[in-house]
Amino acid sequence: MKARFKLCVLSALLVAFSTQAFADDEMSVEELFSKVKKNTDKIKNMQALITRKELPSGDIMFTGKFFYKPPMSRIDFTGPDEFEGAGLSAISGPDGIVTVDKDGYALGSAAQSGMGGVFSHIAGDMTDFGDASVTVAPAEDYNKDGKIRYYEVSIRQREASAEELAPIEHQKQFMRELARSGQMPPEAYKQWEAYSRKRSPSVGASSDCAFCDRDRDIIVDHERGLISEIYVLADGDVLESVKYHYVMAGGIYVPSRVEFSDGEDEFEITLSAIRASSPIPDRIFRYKDSSN
Repeated sequence: MKARFKLCVLSALLVAFSTQAFADDEMSVEELFSKVKKNTDKIKNMQALITRKELPSGDIMFTGKFFYKPPMSRIDFTGPDEFEGAGLSAISGPDGIVTVDKDGYALGSAAQSGMGGVFSHIAGDMTDFGDASVTVAPAEDYNKDGKIRYYEVSIRQREASAEELAPIEHQKQFMRELARSGQMPPEAYKQWEAYSRKRSPSVGASSDCAFCDRDRDIIVDHERGLISEIYVLADGDVLESVKYHYVMAGGIYVPSRVEFSDGEDEFEITLSAIRASSPIPDRIFRYKDSSN
């Protein structure tokens, strides 16, 4: 199956960071890569070549290339009956993510997998959908004047079993006892608690991959076929937010800037020299004549 995948070049990125956020401790190449990779741990065979430069102005610049082979994944959509995408499924394959109806007819390709397309960004390369449910519905807080332009994609992981939760709960009890008995300094315990809140609550999940095993809500611009905001949820709180800004280039929308925040670090990434992008579909869910 893996042999069917073509090696994809995600993009050549020229990444300029505002150094104000890192005045006290400048970010290294390794730290940058760890932030990028935590959202791509489910991508197999990922490699990155990143170079750090200090410009005459004092700003720090990162240049990098990312390579990966995307996995297969299946997305099942549910939602209100009036929504065109209700009850559909989407399968991610070497030709992109293709939606199918209950009779198996193709409904149109929503994105080129691994090439910056709509559903690749939403979840196609980042989530094991065997353990997740996806609900798509109009985003009430975003739409105005009765016009439906924005949709909310809600991804919810299944509840972990008692067996999956037990080892992590035992570890929490052990750490609490260390702190209570004075064997662990209070500050160290606070740091461990902060780490524990960010990782998955069960064994076997990807603790370093915020996008992979978390519930999340994603706002999609239906007219432009773009993601406008991603909120990763943990225990009812926003764990991490990413906002993508797009520009039109050569008749195609490509990402130009990314704003990142995880409650501790906030920075803005400017992207240029992008060599891979996807045409935006007329409709995210578009019926296709099965005879074609």
